[in-house]
Amino acid sequence: MTAAMTSQEDVLILVITPTYDRNVRFDGRPRIDYLHRLGCVLAQVPKPLLWIVVEDASAPSADVTALLSEEGPLRKAGLTIVHRAHGPTRQYGNAQRNEGLRYIRTQSLQGVMVFADDDNLYTPNYFVRLRQTRHVSLHAVGCLGHHGVERPYVFRDQVVGWDCGWLQRRYPVDTAGYAVHSKLLSKLEQADKCEWFGGTATSDPTALYPDLEFGGETEFLEALVTSTAELECLGGCSQVMAWHDVKLDLTADQLMPIFWQVLRY
Repeated sequence: MTAAMTSQEDVLILVITPTYDRNVRFDGRPRIDYLHRLGCVLAQVPKPLLWIVVEDASAPSADVTALLSEEGPLRKAGLTIVHRAHGPTRQYGNAQRNEGLRYIRTQSLQGVMVFADDDNLYTPNYFVRLRQTRHVSLHAVGCLGHHGVERPYVFRDQVVGWDCGWLQRRYPVDTAGYAVHSKLLSKLEQADKCEWFGGTATSDPTALYPDLEFGGETEFLEALVTSTAELECLGGCSQVMAWHDVKLDLTADQLMPIFWQVLRY
C-alpha cells in the first residue's frame, strides 16, 4: 500500500447534521427514526469520522440525547459523536450548520466537512469517497431536479454546466452535493457576507454559514471558490450515492435503477 493511499484512508470525515423536532415526517415516522437511519450508515464508514449533531432547540431533547449517548446504540456501534443544541431558529438548519462549523474551527479539526441532513439517504461509500476531497468536491444527488438527479455536467474533469432545478444560483447545488476541506474554513472569516442573512436572522460578521430563510449553499461556496474551475468533480459526478428527502421504507437499491447508477451526458 502506498503512502498516498494510507494518507487518504486516514482523512477525518466531519459530518454536520442539523435537526429539529418535527414530531412526524411526511411518512408518519418521527425525527428520531431518521437520525437513527443516518447514524447506522455512518457507523459503517471506516474511521476516522466525527458526527456533529446540532438540534434547532434551546436545549438537547431527551430522545436525541438517548440515541446519541454513551450508552446509546450508535456509540456502541463505534460512532464518535458531538451533540449540541442552538436555537430555536427554524430557518432550514442554517444556524445549526453554522454552529457545527464553529465547533470544527474552535477545535482546529482537520478533515473533509460535509452537511448531511437527517432525512437524506446515503450509502457508506458516499462518505468514503469524500476522503478524496482536496478543496471543494461536487457530488450527484438523487430525488432532485427535473430528471430525478441533480449534478454538474462534466467534461475533462471540469464543470461545463448544471442539471439542476434552481439554476438561477451561481453554484446550484444541494447541501448533499458538495464537501469542503476544513483548511478552507478560515476564508469564511474574511468573506463578504452582505447577502448572508435574511428572515429572522441577525447579521453576524463572524458567521461561517449563511443564515437565510431558504438556501445558503451558493453563498457559502462563493466565499470559498472564485470559479467552477476550482471545483473537484469526483468520479465525474457520475454515480448517485446520496438522495434527498427519502422515506424510511426505501433503500438505496430501490432508488438506483440502471440509468441512475452511472450517468453519462
